[in-house]
Parts: sequence; structure tokens; C-alpha cells
Amino acid sequence: DKLETAENIGLMAGIVTLEMRRYYLSEITQENFFEKCNALKNNMMKQDHSKKSCIIFDMRFMGKFGQWLTLEFLFHKKENHKAELDVLASLIMEADALICARSTPKQKAKLVQFVKSRGKICLAIGDGANDVNMIGVRILVFAL
Repeated sequence: DKLETAENIGLMAGIVTLEMRRYYLSEITQENFFEKCNALKNNMMKQDHSKKSCIIFDMRFMGKFGQWLTLEFLFHKKENHKAELDVLASLIMEADALICARSTPKQKAKLVQFVKSRGKICLAIGDGANDVNMIGVRILVFAL
């Protein structure tokens, strides 16, 4: 789904409220991952913590030649990407909610497993057959 669609689904499901501070993480590549995540985390840390926050994460980006790419590098050979996963975990733990858009079914499942492994409660919302992988590793699930 587009970022706007994912955000609207979050609003309708009550995961995101109009009062929440929203942060957008988009146009991510393997090369700029640390920089973007750390900049967003620093921005979040400067804000008033009395207001809840949500990260809206676009997990797909345009490649050099106009092709769509995904962030499979995050979950492929996790032992080689411990630093990237640690920075993602620290960012996620700062937010009250995380909404991911434009992710593959495999990424959805991996992200749910990742969040659960960090001791967080995870609500997965799926709207199609491509969400079966994610739904299989959920704690709470809504299938639309």
C-alpha cells in the first residue's frame, strides 16, 4: 500500500490518532539506512514525550534504473546486519506505533518476528492473501 493508504488504515484501526506526532521514514537504501534512522531518532528525542508518536515506514524505494527495490538486506543473513537491526530496534522502541507500507509478504513476517523478539506486543493487520506469512507469526491479527 502507499504511505497514505497505510496511514489511513492505521487511523481507521485506531493505531494512529490525529493527536499523535507522526514521523515518516522513506527513501531508504542500504547506503543511507544508518543516517536516516539516526536522524529520525534524534528528531524524535528532541520532541515533547508527553505526546504519543508513530513511525510510518516505507520499506520500498526506487532503484537507480527505475526498478522498485525492497529492504530485504535487513533480514537476509541477520548476523551480517546486526548493526542495522540494532538501529532499527532502537528507533522502533522509541515509538508508540509503527506502520509499514510497501513491504513484501516475507518482510511483513520478518518484521513482526523482529518486533516480538524485542518483547513488544505486535498487532498485524492484513487485507489479502499476501499477508498469510505475517498473520502466521502474529500476536494479535485483524484480517480485512
